[in-house]
Amino acid sequence: MPNASETCRELYEQIEAATSECGLDAEQVQLSADRYRERSAGGDMVTPDAYSPTGAALGCPLPDDGVSRKLSLVAEELEHFLRRAHPDARSWFAFVPANSYHVTVVNRGHYDTSEIISVDTSMRRHLAGVVEKYPSITLDLAGIALTRQGRVLAKCLPRSDDLVILRQLIVSRIPELAENVPRTAHIKLGHVLLPLTAEQISEFVGFAKSFDEVLRGALLFHDLFTPAGRVPFA
Repeated sequence: MPNASETCRELYEQIEAATSECGLDAEQVQLSADRYRERSAGGDMVTPDAYSPTGAALGCPLPDDGVSRKLSLVAEELEHFLRRAHPDARSWFAFVPANSYHVTVVNRGHYDTSEIISVDTSMRRHLAGVVEKYPSITLDLAGIALTRQGRVLAKCLPRSDDLVILRQLIVSRIPELAENVPRTAHIKLGHVLLPLTAEQISEFVGFAKSFDEVLRGALLFHDLFTPAGRVPFA
């Protein structure tokens, strides 16, 4: 039976193959541009409802500022690549704020599939009882992926089955947190805001892969973030 890291790697390969074979979903990319983008002095940003955790997450912010800076710089380079490829476009990429980078463990609500409902104080207390004395979780960075929806992800691989087991444990004890449970361990960096041809996707993915070695590293998480406050593992 494959371990969590192998399973996660296979899922990323499926995501990348779908994007390569089928291209970007034009409707989803347009939705990102119309509904999930807001302008700021620093450029286009993803709207908070499309990145803020509603359930429990690892990070937000990440425990290593150096990794956050690297991911943010890579996101900027990807946006610059799109600008160079499409100089006449009005928008290219919407960023997730670096201090909000996280790996979702479970969702209370999700902008793709349901109304936005977040963990409250009572549910946070329940969650604290569930994860009490749970071991810290280590994830290894493994490069960048582009989904068919135009979402740019930093791929992470679990070193053990702890993240999978944690998700199962939480959902079994708190069914309200079973909304759109992730199957991977990614960090969303932002949304592509313009359609790309098959050739342009190939060029973008190739450029993104040039950062694979730069993004090697590990992240060690000792607690969970929730909208109602952090929850320590021990």
